[in-house]
Amino acid sequence: MRWGLLIVILLTAFFTLLPEPEAAAQLPSQNFVIRNVRLFDGDKIHPSTDLLIEGGVIKLIKEKINNRRNFSEIDGDGKTLMPGLVDAHAHVWGDALTQAINAGVTTELDMFSMPQLISPMQQQRDDNKNTAQADVFSATILATAPNGHGTEYGFDIPVLTGPTQAKDFVEQRIKQGADYIKIVYDAPDSPYQFSPSISLETLTELVKQAHIHNKLAVVHIDNLKSAKQAVRAGVDGLIHSFMDAVADDELAQLMQQNHVFFIPTLTVEASLAQVMPDQSLLGDLVLVDYINAEQMASLKAPFMNLGFKPSDLSKAKQSVKKLHRAGITILAGTDAPNPGTAHGISLHEELRLLVEAGLTPLQALKAATSNSHNAFNIGYRGTIAINQPATMVLVDGDPTLDIMRTRHITAIWKNGQWFERVVTKPDNSVTPAISAGLIADFNQQTISTFWGEGIEATNDNVIGGHSTVSVLLNQSEGILNVSGEVKKGFTYPWAGVQFFTTKKPGQAMDLSQLQTLEFRAKGNISTLYVMLFQKGSYQPVVQSITLSKDWQTHSVKLSGFTNADLANVTALTWVASQTLQTFEFAIDDIALR
Repeated sequence: MRWGLLIVILLTAFFTLLPEPEAAAQLPSQNFVIRNVRLFDGDKIHPSTDLLIEGGVIKLIKEKINNRRNFSEIDGDGKTLMPGLVDAHAHVWGDALTQAINAGVTTELDMFSMPQLISPMQQQRDDNKNTAQADVFSATILATAPNGHGTEYGFDIPVLTGPTQAKDFVEQRIKQGADYIKIVYDAPDSPYQFSPSISLETLTELVKQAHIHNKLAVVHIDNLKSAKQAVRAGVDGLIHSFMDAVADDELAQLMQQNHVFFIPTLTVEASLAQVMPDQSLLGDLVLVDYINAEQMASLKAPFMNLGFKPSDLSKAKQSVKKLHRAGITILAGTDAPNPGTAHGISLHEELRLLVEAGLTPLQALKAATSNSHNAFNIGYRGTIAINQPATMVLVDGDPTLDIMRTRHITAIWKNGQWFERVVTKPDNSVTPAISAGLIADFNQQTISTFWGEGIEATNDNVIGGHSTVSVLLNQSEGILNVSGEVKKGFTYPWAGVQFFTTKKPGQAMDLSQLQTLEFRAKGNISTLYVMLFQKGSYQPVVQSITLSKDWQTHSVKLSGFTNADLANVTALTWVASQTLQTFEFAIDDIALR
Protein backbone atom coordinates (compact mmCIF):
# COMPACT_ATOMS: atom_id res chain seq x y z
CA MET A 1 0.00 0.00 0.00
CA ARG A 2 2.84 2.40 0.76
CA TRP A 3 6.50 1.89 1.66
CA GLY A 4 7.19 -1.60 0.33
CA LEU A 5 5.82 -0.65 -3.07
CA LEU A 6 8.14 2.30 -3.42
CA ILE A 7 11.55 1.13 -4.49
CA VAL A 8 10.41 -2.26 -5.67
CA ILE A 9 8.51 -0.77 -8.61
CA LEU A 10 11.72 0.67 -9.96
CA LEU A 11 14.08 -2.13 -9.02
CA THR A 12 12.15 -5.34 -9.62
CA ALA A 13 13.98 -8.51 -8.69
CA PHE A 14 13.21 -11.19 -11.24
CA PHE A 15 11.62 -14.51 -10.36
CA THR A 16 14.29 -17.22 -10.60
CA LEU A 17 12.78 -20.67 -10.43
CA LEU A 18 13.57 -24.19 -11.53
CA PRO A 19 11.02 -26.67 -12.94
CA GLU A 20 9.96 -29.46 -10.67
CA PRO A 21 11.49 -32.61 -12.17
CA GLU A 22 9.47 -35.38 -13.75
CA ALA A 23 6.12 -33.72 -13.13
CA ALA A 24 5.21 -33.13 -16.78
CA ALA A 25 4.60 -36.78 -17.53
CA GLN A 26 2.08 -37.17 -14.73
CA LEU A 27 -0.86 -35.22 -16.17
CA PRO A 28 -2.48 -34.79 -19.61
CA SER A 29 -2.76 -31.55 -21.55
CA GLN A 30 -5.98 -30.10 -22.99
CA ASN A 31 -8.07 -33.27 -23.51
CA PHE A 32 -8.89 -35.21 -20.34
CA VAL A 33 -11.53 -36.41 -17.94
CA ILE A 34 -11.56 -35.85 -14.18
CA ARG A 35 -13.38 -38.60 -12.27
CA ASN A 36 -15.15 -38.64 -8.92
CA VAL A 37 -13.99 -35.21 -7.82
CA ARG A 38 -15.58 -32.88 -5.28
CA LEU A 39 -16.34 -29.78 -7.36
CA PHE A 40 -16.62 -26.28 -5.97
CA ASP A 41 -17.70 -24.26 -9.01
CA GLY A 42 -17.32 -20.88 -7.29
CA ASP A 43 -20.84 -20.99 -5.91
CA LYS A 44 -21.99 -24.51 -5.11
CA ILE A 45 -20.44 -27.79 -4.03
CA HIS A 46 -20.97 -30.91 -6.14
CA PRO A 47 -19.97 -33.81 -3.84
CA SER A 48 -18.83 -36.26 -6.54
CA THR A 49 -18.85 -35.55 -10.25
CA ASP A 50 -16.96 -35.96 -13.52
CA LEU A 51 -15.72 -33.30 -15.91
CA LEU A 52 -14.84 -33.60 -19.59
CA ILE A 53 -12.30 -31.10 -20.92
CA GLU A 54 -11.73 -31.00 -24.67
CA GLY A 55 -9.44 -28.56 -26.44
CA GLY A 56 -8.96 -26.75 -23.13
CA VAL A 57 -12.69 -26.09 -22.75
CA ILE A 58 -15.06 -27.64 -20.21
CA LYS A 59 -17.53 -29.63 -22.34
CA LEU A 60 -19.46 -31.61 -19.76
CA ILE A 61 -20.06 -31.76 -16.01
CA LYS A 62 -22.15 -34.68 -14.77
CA GLU A 63 -22.09 -37.54 -12.33
CA LYS A 64 -20.91 -40.17 -14.82
CA ILE A 65 -19.30 -39.30 -18.15
CA ASN A 66 -18.84 -41.78 -20.99
CA ASN A 67 -15.23 -41.32 -22.08
CA ARG A 68 -15.94 -42.35 -25.68
CA ARG A 69 -12.78 -40.79 -27.13
CA ASN A 70 -10.58 -42.49 -24.58
CA PHE A 71 -9.10 -39.29 -23.17
CA SER A 72 -6.64 -39.54 -20.31
CA GLU A 73 -8.33 -39.71 -16.94
CA ILE A 74 -7.49 -38.18 -13.57
CA ASP A 75 -8.75 -39.74 -10.36
CA GLY A 76 -10.26 -36.97 -8.24
CA ASP A 77 -11.27 -39.15 -5.32
CA GLY A 78 -10.51 -37.33 -2.05
CA LYS A 79 -9.68 -34.13 -3.93
CA THR A 80 -11.48 -30.84 -4.60
CA LEU A 81 -11.55 -29.03 -7.93
CA MET A 82 -12.09 -25.28 -7.66
CA PRO A 83 -11.75 -22.25 -9.94
CA GLY A 84 -8.39 -20.58 -10.29
CA LEU A 85 -8.17 -18.11 -7.40
CA VAL A 86 -8.63 -14.35 -7.87
CA ASP A 87 -6.57 -11.79 -5.95
CA ALA A 88 -8.82 -8.72 -5.91
CA HIS A 89 -6.07 -6.27 -4.97
CA ALA A 90 -2.49 -6.48 -6.20
CA HIS A 91 0.12 -4.33 -7.91
CA VAL A 92 1.49 -6.05 -10.97
CA TRP A 93 4.87 -5.71 -12.63
CA GLY A 94 7.84 -7.93 -13.47
CA ASP A 95 7.10 -11.61 -12.85
CA ALA A 96 4.08 -11.05 -10.62
CA LEU A 97 1.73 -13.05 -12.86
CA THR A 98 4.11 -16.01 -12.95
CA GLN A 99 4.49 -15.95 -9.18
CA ALA A 100 0.70 -15.80 -8.85
CA ILE A 101 -0.17 -18.80 -11.01
CA ASN A 102 2.49 -20.88 -9.27
CA ALA A 103 0.32 -20.64 -6.14
CA GLY A 104 -2.98 -21.28 -7.93
CA VAL A 105 -3.91 -17.60 -8.35
CA THR A 106 -4.92 -17.31 -12.00
CA THR A 107 -6.30 -13.75 -11.99
CA GLU A 108 -5.00 -10.56 -10.36
CA LEU A 109 -6.86 -7.25 -10.18
CA ASP A 110 -4.17 -4.59 -10.39
CA MET A 111 -4.99 -1.41 -8.48
CA PHE A 112 -2.24 0.89 -9.75
CA SER A 113 0.29 0.44 -12.53
CA MET A 114 1.62 2.59 -15.31
CA PRO A 115 -0.25 1.91 -18.59
CA GLN A 116 2.90 1.25 -20.60
CA LEU A 117 3.86 -1.52 -18.17
CA ILE A 118 0.47 -3.15 -17.65
CA SER A 119 -1.02 -2.85 -21.16
CA PRO A 120 0.97 -5.73 -22.73
CA MET A 121 -0.13 -7.99 -19.87
CA GLN A 122 -3.79 -6.97 -20.26
CA GLN A 123 -3.65 -7.77 -23.97
CA GLN A 124 -2.58 -11.35 -23.25
CA ARG A 125 -5.51 -12.25 -21.01
CA ASP A 126 -7.93 -13.08 -23.84
CA ASP A 127 -5.40 -15.26 -25.64
CA ASN A 128 -6.23 -18.92 -24.99
CA LYS A 129 -2.56 -19.68 -25.55
CA ASN A 130 -1.71 -17.65 -22.45
CA THR A 131 -1.31 -20.69 -20.23
CA ALA A 132 1.81 -19.91 -18.17
CA GLN A 133 0.80 -16.84 -16.18
CA ALA A 134 -2.19 -15.32 -14.43
CA ASP A 135 -4.55 -12.91 -16.19
CA VAL A 136 -4.60 -9.28 -15.12
CA PHE A 137 -7.21 -6.52 -15.06
CA SER A 138 -6.10 -3.03 -14.11
CA ALA A 139 -7.12 0.42 -12.96
CA THR A 140 -3.92 1.77 -14.56
CA ILE A 141 -3.21 5.14 -12.85
CA LEU A 142 -5.12 5.84 -9.67
CA ALA A 143 -6.92 9.13 -8.96
CA THR A 144 -5.15 11.17 -6.31
CA ALA A 145 -4.31 14.71 -5.22
CA PRO A 146 -1.03 16.61 -5.71
CA ASN A 147 1.51 14.95 -3.37
CA GLY A 148 -1.19 12.43 -2.48
CA HIS A 149 -0.80 8.69 -2.09
CA GLY A 150 0.41 7.29 -5.39
CA THR A 151 2.63 10.26 -6.27
CA GLU A 152 5.50 9.06 -4.08
CA TYR A 153 6.62 6.25 -6.38
CA GLY A 154 8.73 8.34 -8.73
CA PHE A 155 6.29 8.27 -11.65
CA ASP A 156 4.95 11.41 -13.28
CA ILE A 157 1.23 10.80 -12.93
CA PRO A 158 -1.75 13.11 -13.46
CA VAL A 159 -3.31 14.47 -10.27
CA LEU A 160 -6.62 16.20 -9.56
CA THR A 161 -7.13 19.55 -7.85
CA GLY A 162 -10.88 19.81 -8.34
CA PRO A 163 -14.03 18.10 -9.65
CA THR A 164 -13.87 19.77 -13.07
CA GLN A 165 -10.86 17.55 -13.90
CA ALA A 166 -12.72 14.30 -13.18
CA LYS A 167 -14.28 13.87 -16.62
CA ASP A 168 -10.99 14.19 -18.46
CA PHE A 169 -9.19 11.98 -15.93
CA VAL A 170 -11.66 9.11 -16.29
CA GLU A 171 -11.72 9.36 -20.09
CA GLN A 172 -7.91 9.30 -20.23
CA ARG A 173 -7.74 6.23 -17.99
CA ILE A 174 -10.27 4.39 -20.16
CA LYS A 175 -8.33 5.37 -23.27
CA GLN A 176 -5.23 3.86 -21.63
CA GLY A 177 -7.03 0.60 -20.92
CA ALA A 178 -8.46 0.98 -17.42
CA ASP A 179 -10.90 -1.82 -16.59
CA TYR A 180 -12.19 0.15 -13.56
CA ILE A 181 -11.34 3.40 -11.78
CA LYS A 182 -9.28 3.39 -8.57
CA ILE A 183 -9.54 6.45 -6.30
CA VAL A 184 -7.64 7.45 -3.16
CA TYR A 185 -9.70 9.40 -0.64
CA ASP A 186 -9.23 10.65 2.91
CA ALA A 187 -11.78 12.84 4.71
CA PRO A 188 -10.33 16.23 5.75
CA ASP A 189 -10.97 15.59 9.46
CA SER A 190 -10.18 11.86 9.45
CA PRO A 191 -7.86 10.51 12.18
CA TYR A 192 -5.09 9.53 9.74
CA GLN A 193 -3.54 12.09 7.42
CA PHE A 194 -0.68 10.25 5.72
CA SER A 195 -0.80 12.40 2.59
CA PRO A 196 -3.00 15.00 0.87
CA SER A 197 -6.34 13.86 -0.54
CA ILE A 198 -8.78 14.89 -3.23
CA SER A 199 -11.93 16.64 -2.02
CA LEU A 200 -15.25 14.92 -1.44
CA GLU A 201 -16.64 16.86 -4.41
CA THR A 202 -13.87 15.51 -6.63
CA LEU A 203 -14.49 11.98 -5.38
CA THR A 204 -18.20 12.30 -6.13
CA GLU A 205 -17.57 13.56 -9.65
CA LEU A 206 -15.02 10.81 -10.35
CA VAL A 207 -17.60 8.19 -9.36
CA LYS A 208 -20.21 9.87 -11.55
CA GLN A 209 -17.88 9.92 -14.56
CA ALA A 210 -16.83 6.29 -14.04
CA HIS A 211 -20.46 5.22 -14.01
CA ILE A 212 -21.25 7.24 -17.14
CA HIS A 213 -18.67 5.05 -18.88
CA ASN A 214 -19.98 1.85 -17.22
CA LYS A 215 -16.85 1.45 -15.12
CA LEU A 216 -16.72 0.49 -11.47
CA ALA A 217 -15.27 3.04 -9.05
CA VAL A 218 -13.34 1.59 -6.12
CA VAL A 219 -11.78 3.68 -3.37
CA HIS A 220 -8.73 3.28 -1.15
CA ILE A 221 -9.63 4.42 2.37
CA ASP A 222 -7.82 4.39 5.73
CA ASN A 223 -10.57 5.01 8.27
CA LEU A 224 -14.23 4.65 9.13
CA LYS A 225 -15.18 8.30 8.50
CA SER A 226 -13.72 8.25 4.99
CA ALA A 227 -15.46 4.93 4.29
CA LYS A 228 -18.88 6.40 5.08
CA GLN A 229 -18.29 9.46 2.92
CA ALA A 230 -17.07 7.30 0.03
CA VAL A 231 -20.16 5.09 0.17
CA ARG A 232 -22.44 8.14 0.20
CA ALA A 233 -20.53 9.40 -2.84
CA GLY A 234 -21.63 6.29 -4.73
CA VAL A 235 -18.50 4.13 -4.92
CA ASP A 236 -18.90 0.47 -5.84
CA GLY A 237 -16.23 -0.96 -3.56
CA LEU A 238 -14.16 -0.08 -0.49
CA ILE A 239 -10.52 -1.16 -0.43
CA HIS A 240 -8.76 -1.88 2.90
CA SER A 241 -10.26 -2.56 6.24
CA PHE A 242 -9.50 0.20 8.73
CA MET A 243 -7.86 0.18 12.13
CA ASP A 244 -9.06 3.42 13.71
CA ALA A 245 -12.47 1.99 14.65
CA VAL A 246 -14.71 -0.99 14.03
CA ALA A 247 -17.32 -0.70 11.28
CA ASP A 248 -20.63 0.37 12.79
CA ASP A 249 -24.32 -0.14 11.92
CA GLU A 250 -24.43 3.08 9.93
CA LEU A 251 -21.67 1.95 7.55
CA ALA A 252 -23.19 -1.51 7.23
CA GLN A 253 -26.58 -0.03 6.32
CA LEU A 254 -25.04 2.41 3.85
CA MET A 255 -23.15 -0.40 2.13
CA GLN A 256 -26.26 -2.58 2.04
CA GLN A 257 -28.39 0.15 0.50
CA ASN A 258 -25.75 1.01 -2.11
CA HIS A 259 -24.63 -2.59 -2.81
CA VAL A 260 -21.00 -1.78 -2.03
CA PHE A 261 -18.48 -4.62 -1.81
CA PHE A 262 -15.47 -4.77 0.51
CA ILE A 263 -11.85 -5.83 -0.11
CA PRO A 264 -10.31 -5.87 3.41
CA THR A 265 -6.69 -6.86 2.47
CA LEU A 266 -6.07 -8.25 5.95
CA THR A 267 -2.61 -9.51 4.99
CA VAL A 268 -1.29 -6.00 4.45
CA GLU A 269 -3.31 -4.65 7.38
CA ALA A 270 -1.46 -7.17 9.54
CA SER A 271 1.85 -5.92 8.20
CA LEU A 272 0.83 -2.30 8.87
CA ALA A 273 0.01 -3.33 12.44
CA GLN A 274 3.52 -4.81 12.74
CA VAL A 275 2.15 -8.37 12.78
CA MET A 276 4.45 -10.44 10.59
CA PRO A 277 3.45 -13.66 8.79
CA ASP A 278 3.90 -16.49 11.25
CA GLN A 279 4.81 -20.14 10.86
CA SER A 280 1.35 -20.84 9.44
CA LEU A 281 2.73 -19.33 6.24
CA LEU A 282 6.53 -19.07 6.38
CA GLY A 283 6.88 -22.47 7.99
CA ASP A 284 4.24 -24.25 5.92
CA LEU A 285 6.04 -27.27 4.48
CA VAL A 286 3.39 -27.51 1.75
CA LEU A 287 4.23 -24.02 0.48
CA VAL A 288 7.92 -23.59 1.24
CA ASP A 289 9.16 -25.11 -2.03
CA TYR A 290 7.09 -22.59 -3.97
CA ILE A 291 8.31 -19.44 -2.20
CA ASN A 292 11.35 -18.01 -3.96
CA ALA A 293 13.96 -15.69 -2.42
CA GLU A 294 12.23 -12.53 -3.63
CA GLN A 295 8.89 -13.61 -2.21
CA MET A 296 10.42 -14.76 1.07
CA ALA A 297 12.22 -11.45 1.55
CA SER A 298 8.98 -9.58 0.85
CA LEU A 299 7.05 -11.76 3.29
CA LYS A 300 9.63 -11.15 6.01
CA ALA A 301 10.01 -7.42 5.35
CA PRO A 302 8.34 -5.27 8.01
CA PHE A 303 6.18 -2.32 7.08
CA MET A 304 7.55 1.06 8.14
CA ASN A 305 5.93 1.90 11.47
CA LEU A 306 3.08 4.34 10.80
CA GLY A 307 1.81 4.25 14.36
CA PHE A 308 -0.38 1.15 14.17
CA LYS A 309 -0.11 -1.46 16.92
CA PRO A 310 -0.64 -5.23 16.75
CA SER A 311 -3.85 -4.79 18.74
CA ASP A 312 -5.23 -2.55 15.97
CA LEU A 313 -5.46 -5.54 13.64
CA SER A 314 -8.37 -6.84 15.69
CA LYS A 315 -10.40 -3.77 14.65
CA ALA A 316 -9.83 -4.60 11.00
CA LYS A 317 -10.95 -8.19 11.60
CA GLN A 318 -13.99 -7.11 13.60
CA SER A 319 -15.00 -4.82 10.75
CA VAL A 320 -14.86 -7.76 8.36
CA LYS A 321 -17.01 -9.80 10.73
CA LYS A 322 -19.49 -6.96 11.19
CA LEU A 323 -19.90 -6.23 7.49
CA HIS A 324 -19.97 -9.89 6.49
CA ARG A 325 -22.77 -10.59 8.96
CA ALA A 326 -24.64 -7.62 7.50
CA GLY A 327 -24.56 -9.32 4.12
CA ILE A 328 -21.82 -7.22 2.53
CA THR A 329 -19.94 -9.05 -0.24
CA ILE A 330 -16.33 -9.70 0.79
CA LEU A 331 -13.55 -10.09 -1.82
CA ALA A 332 -10.14 -11.58 -1.08
CA GLY A 333 -7.23 -9.28 -1.91
CA THR A 334 -3.68 -9.02 -0.61
CA ASP A 335 -2.14 -5.71 -1.82
CA ALA A 336 0.91 -7.75 -2.84
CA PRO A 337 3.81 -7.22 -3.01
CA ASN A 338 3.87 -4.78 -0.10
CA PRO A 339 5.96 -5.71 2.98
CA GLY A 340 4.60 -8.83 4.61
CA THR A 341 2.98 -10.03 1.38
CA ALA A 342 3.94 -11.77 -1.87
CA HIS A 343 2.10 -12.51 -5.10
CA GLY A 344 0.13 -15.75 -5.12
CA ILE A 345 1.32 -17.14 -1.80
CA SER A 346 -0.30 -14.40 0.29
CA LEU A 347 -3.79 -15.08 -1.02
CA HIS A 348 -3.74 -18.36 0.92
CA GLU A 349 -2.90 -16.36 4.04
CA GLU A 350 -5.67 -13.88 3.26
CA LEU A 351 -8.13 -16.78 3.14
CA ARG A 352 -6.92 -17.97 6.55
CA LEU A 353 -7.33 -14.47 7.99
CA LEU A 354 -10.82 -14.13 6.53
CA VAL A 355 -11.85 -17.36 8.24
CA GLU A 356 -10.23 -16.08 11.42
CA ALA A 357 -12.35 -12.93 11.00
CA GLY A 358 -15.59 -14.87 10.90
CA LEU A 359 -16.15 -16.24 7.40
CA THR A 360 -16.66 -19.97 6.94
CA PRO A 361 -14.12 -21.72 4.70
CA LEU A 362 -16.76 -21.91 1.96
CA GLN A 363 -17.48 -18.19 2.24
CA ALA A 364 -13.76 -17.42 2.13
CA LEU A 365 -13.43 -19.51 -1.05
CA LYS A 366 -16.25 -17.52 -2.61
CA ALA A 367 -14.38 -14.34 -1.65
CA ALA A 368 -11.46 -15.55 -3.78
CA THR A 369 -13.55 -16.80 -6.71
CA SER A 370 -17.18 -16.01 -7.55
CA ASN A 371 -17.42 -12.84 -5.46
CA SER A 372 -14.77 -11.18 -7.64
CA HIS A 373 -16.43 -12.70 -10.73
CA ASN A 374 -19.75 -11.12 -9.73
CA ALA A 375 -18.33 -7.77 -8.60
CA PHE A 376 -15.91 -7.05 -11.45
CA ASN A 377 -16.28 -7.47 -15.20
CA ILE A 378 -13.68 -10.23 -15.52
CA GLY A 379 -15.52 -12.72 -17.71
CA TYR A 380 -15.67 -16.36 -16.67
CA ARG A 381 -12.82 -16.06 -14.16
CA GLY A 382 -13.60 -17.24 -10.65
CA THR A 383 -16.08 -19.89 -11.84
CA ILE A 384 -16.17 -23.37 -13.35
CA ALA A 385 -18.92 -23.95 -15.92
CA ILE A 386 -19.61 -25.70 -19.23
CA ASN A 387 -18.31 -24.04 -22.42
CA GLN A 388 -15.68 -21.91 -20.73
CA PRO A 389 -11.87 -22.32 -20.55
CA ALA A 390 -10.76 -24.83 -17.95
CA THR A 391 -8.87 -22.56 -15.53
CA MET A 392 -8.92 -24.67 -12.39
CA VAL A 393 -7.00 -25.80 -9.32
CA LEU A 394 -7.07 -29.33 -7.89
CA VAL A 395 -6.24 -29.74 -4.19
CA ASP A 396 -6.04 -32.62 -1.78
CA GLY A 397 -8.80 -32.66 0.81
CA ASP A 398 -11.77 -30.35 1.23
CA PRO A 399 -11.01 -26.60 1.51
CA THR A 400 -14.73 -25.89 1.89
CA LEU A 401 -14.34 -27.35 5.39
CA ASP A 402 -10.66 -26.59 6.09
CA ILE A 403 -9.35 -23.47 4.38
CA MET A 404 -5.74 -24.59 4.85
CA ARG A 405 -6.34 -27.25 2.19
CA THR A 406 -6.13 -24.61 -0.57
CA ARG A 407 -2.37 -24.86 -0.09
CA HIS A 408 -2.30 -28.58 -0.92
CA ILE A 409 -2.28 -28.08 -4.68
CA THR A 410 -1.87 -31.16 -6.85
CA ALA A 411 -2.60 -29.59 -10.26
CA ILE A 412 -3.22 -26.23 -11.90
CA TRP A 413 -4.79 -25.70 -15.33
CA LYS A 414 -4.82 -22.41 -17.22
CA ASN A 415 -7.06 -22.29 -20.29
CA GLY A 416 -7.18 -26.08 -20.20
CA GLN A 417 -3.40 -26.49 -20.23
CA TRP A 418 -1.76 -28.11 -17.24
CA PHE A 419 0.65 -25.65 -15.63
CA GLU A 420 3.91 -27.16 -14.50
CA ARG A 421 4.59 -25.64 -11.10
CA VAL A 422 8.09 -24.46 -10.36
CA VAL A 423 10.11 -24.85 -7.21
CA THR A 424 12.57 -22.38 -5.83
CA LYS A 425 16.03 -22.46 -7.30
CA PRO A 426 18.81 -22.95 -4.74
CA ASP A 427 20.66 -19.66 -4.21
CA ASN A 428 24.40 -20.19 -4.31
CA SER A 429 25.37 -16.53 -4.63
CA VAL A 430 25.80 -15.80 -0.93
CA THR A 431 29.43 -15.36 0.02
CA PRO A 432 30.92 -17.19 3.03
CA ALA A 433 30.32 -15.77 6.47
CA ILE A 434 32.40 -12.67 7.14
CA SER A 435 34.70 -12.50 10.15
CA ALA A 436 34.43 -9.81 12.78
CA GLY A 437 36.51 -6.75 12.11
CA LEU A 438 36.83 -3.23 10.81
CA ILE A 439 34.83 -2.05 7.79
CA ALA A 440 36.28 1.47 7.53
CA ASP A 441 38.34 3.88 9.65
CA PHE A 442 38.57 6.65 7.00
CA ASN A 443 42.30 7.03 7.44
CA GLN A 444 42.91 6.37 3.74
CA GLN A 445 43.22 8.85 0.91
CA THR A 446 39.81 7.90 -0.49
CA ILE A 447 36.41 6.91 0.92
CA SER A 448 37.19 3.22 0.90
CA THR A 449 36.38 0.16 2.98
CA PHE A 450 38.47 -2.85 3.91
CA TRP A 451 35.95 -5.12 2.23
CA GLY A 452 32.77 -4.77 0.22
CA GLU A 453 32.06 -2.20 -2.48
CA GLY A 454 32.72 0.91 -0.38
CA ILE A 455 30.64 3.75 0.99
CA GLU A 456 28.71 6.23 -1.14
CA ALA A 457 26.01 8.87 -0.85
CA THR A 458 22.35 7.83 -0.98
CA ASN A 459 19.09 9.80 -1.03
CA ASP A 460 15.49 9.62 -2.17
CA ASN A 461 16.23 11.14 -5.59
CA VAL A 462 16.19 7.62 -7.08
CA ILE A 463 12.45 7.41 -6.53
CA GLY A 464 11.46 11.01 -7.22
CA GLY A 465 12.36 12.72 -3.93
CA HIS A 466 14.22 16.00 -3.53
CA SER A 467 16.49 15.41 -0.52
CA THR A 468 20.16 16.35 -0.92
CA VAL A 469 23.37 14.91 0.48
CA SER A 470 27.09 15.68 0.36
CA VAL A 471 29.84 13.34 1.55
CA LEU A 472 33.32 14.65 2.40
CA LEU A 473 36.35 12.75 3.69
CA ASN A 474 38.23 14.73 6.34
CA GLN A 475 41.72 13.29 5.80
CA SER A 476 43.35 15.24 8.61
CA GLU A 477 40.98 13.84 11.22
CA GLY A 478 40.25 10.54 9.47
CA ILE A 479 36.46 10.88 9.62
CA LEU A 480 33.59 10.98 7.13
CA ASN A 481 31.37 14.08 7.16
CA VAL A 482 27.84 13.79 5.79
CA SER A 483 25.53 16.77 5.31
CA GLY A 484 22.42 17.71 3.39
CA GLU A 485 18.73 18.37 3.68
CA VAL A 486 15.77 16.05 4.03
CA LYS A 487 13.14 17.68 1.83
CA LYS A 488 9.47 17.27 1.09
CA GLY A 489 8.67 15.42 -2.13
CA PHE A 490 8.63 11.78 -1.09
CA THR A 491 6.46 10.18 1.59
CA TYR A 492 9.47 8.72 3.42
CA PRO A 493 12.41 11.00 2.51
CA TRP A 494 15.99 10.08 3.33
CA ALA A 495 19.58 11.16 2.78
CA GLY A 496 22.88 9.76 4.05
CA VAL A 497 25.47 7.11 3.20
CA GLN A 498 25.31 3.46 2.22
CA PHE A 499 27.77 0.57 2.44
CA PHE A 500 27.42 -2.31 -0.03
CA THR A 501 28.64 -5.54 1.51
CA THR A 502 29.87 -7.15 -1.76
CA LYS A 503 31.39 -5.96 -5.02
CA LYS A 504 29.22 -8.13 -7.25
CA PRO A 505 25.61 -7.12 -8.00
CA GLY A 506 23.12 -9.67 -6.78
CA GLN A 507 25.42 -11.09 -4.13
CA ALA A 508 24.95 -10.85 -0.38
CA MET A 509 27.16 -11.22 2.67
CA ASP A 510 26.53 -13.65 5.50
CA LEU A 511 26.56 -11.72 8.80
CA SER A 512 24.67 -14.36 10.75
CA GLN A 513 27.64 -15.25 12.97
CA LEU A 514 28.16 -11.67 14.12
CA GLN A 515 26.52 -9.82 16.99
CA THR A 516 26.79 -6.06 16.58
CA LEU A 517 27.42 -3.19 14.19
CA GLU A 518 29.67 -0.66 15.90
CA PHE A 519 30.67 2.88 14.91
CA ARG A 520 31.45 6.29 16.32
CA ALA A 521 29.18 9.18 15.38
CA LYS A 522 28.13 12.72 16.22
CA GLY A 523 25.72 15.18 14.62
CA ASN A 524 23.29 18.06 14.86
CA ILE A 525 20.22 15.82 14.51
CA SER A 526 18.63 13.85 17.29
CA THR A 527 17.94 10.65 15.37
CA LEU A 528 20.04 8.70 12.89
CA TYR A 529 18.42 5.73 11.15
CA VAL A 530 20.47 2.59 10.52
CA MET A 531 18.97 0.46 7.76
CA LEU A 532 19.79 -3.09 6.71
CA PHE A 533 18.96 -4.33 3.21
CA GLN A 534 18.71 -8.01 2.39
CA LYS A 535 18.82 -9.90 -0.86
CA GLY A 536 15.55 -10.13 -2.75
CA SER A 537 13.97 -7.11 -1.05
CA TYR A 538 14.37 -3.38 -1.44
CA GLN A 539 12.47 -2.74 1.78
CA PRO A 540 14.96 -1.93 4.58
CA VAL A 541 14.79 -3.18 8.14
CA VAL A 542 15.37 -0.17 10.39
CA GLN A 543 16.79 0.71 13.78
CA SER A 544 17.35 4.20 15.13
CA ILE A 545 19.99 5.70 17.40
CA THR A 546 20.17 9.01 19.27
CA LEU A 547 22.99 11.32 18.23
CA SER A 548 24.66 14.02 20.27
CA LYS A 549 26.97 16.83 19.27
CA ASP A 550 29.87 14.96 20.86
CA TRP A 551 31.44 11.74 19.65
CA GLN A 552 29.83 8.60 21.01
CA THR A 553 30.39 4.93 20.26
CA HIS A 554 27.20 3.16 19.21
CA SER A 555 26.65 -0.59 19.30
CA VAL A 556 23.65 -1.72 17.24
CA LYS A 557 22.56 -5.30 17.82
CA LEU A 558 22.10 -7.17 14.56
CA SER A 559 19.34 -9.18 16.19
CA GLY A 560 17.47 -5.89 16.54
CA PHE A 561 16.86 -5.88 12.78
CA THR A 562 13.60 -7.74 13.30
CA ASN A 563 12.95 -10.66 10.93
CA ALA A 564 15.95 -9.78 8.77
CA ASP A 565 17.83 -12.64 7.13
CA LEU A 566 21.33 -11.89 8.40
CA ALA A 567 22.78 -14.50 6.05
CA ASN A 568 21.73 -12.40 3.04
CA VAL A 569 22.78 -8.81 3.75
CA THR A 570 23.42 -6.58 0.72
CA ALA A 571 23.84 -3.15 2.30
CA LEU A 572 23.95 -1.09 5.50
CA THR A 573 22.81 2.53 5.47
CA TRP A 574 23.07 5.52 7.83
CA VAL A 575 20.53 8.23 7.00
CA ALA A 576 18.58 11.20 8.23
CA SER A 577 14.91 10.53 7.52
CA GLN A 578 11.25 11.27 8.32
CA THR A 579 11.85 14.77 9.76
CA LEU A 580 12.25 17.55 7.18
CA GLN A 581 15.49 19.26 8.18
CA THR A 582 19.02 20.22 7.29
CA PHE A 583 21.49 17.82 8.83
CA GLU A 584 25.13 17.16 9.52
CA PHE A 585 26.66 14.06 11.00
CA ALA A 586 30.10 12.49 11.12
CA ILE A 587 30.91 8.81 11.28
CA ASP A 588 34.09 6.84 11.95
CA ASP A 589 35.48 3.42 12.88
CA ILE A 590 32.69 1.28 11.45
CA ALA A 591 33.06 -2.37 12.45
CA LEU A 592 31.20 -5.63 12.85
CA ARG A 593 31.75 -7.59 16.05
